[in-house]
This record gives sequence, structure tokens and C-alpha cells, in this order.
Amino acid sequence: MNNELVAKCQKLIPDRRTLSVLVAKRARMLARGSRPLCKTDMQSHLDIALHEISEGLLEAEIPKVKKDKDKDKDFE
Repeated sequence: MNNELVAKCQKLIPDRRTLSVLVAKRARMLARGSRPLCKTDMQSHLDIALHEISEGLLEAEIPKVKKDKDKDKDFE
């Protein structure tokens, strides 16, 4: 894996878990036959996925969790 690409991607997606899940899912898609979103001479699916993220072609969407007010109340 290319450490320079990882550093660029971490600037865009600071959460390591989110970044690793996104890279893994995209690498799996590439392994199953999806075409790269950009031209590259890289052979590794992980490096291609990192390159796509660093170029801004892939983004992570993190759903917002709504806080349930009733859950926070003590039992009466």
C-alpha cells in the first residue's frame, strides 16, 4: 500500500475506520471487475482505491444518529 496516498486520503477522511472500510469495499468492487474511475498504472486494487479517494472521486457518507430524548430520561 502506498503511504503517500494513505496520508492524502486521511486529510479527506480523517476517521481511520471509515477510510479502511471505504478502501476495502472499493478494492473488492475492483477485484470483481469494476473499472477504475481514473487512469492509473497501479496494479493493486487497494492502491487504485486509495488513488480514487485522494482524487476526490469517492466519498464516505456518514449517517447522523438522532438522539432519542426518551432514552436519556430516568425511569419514573
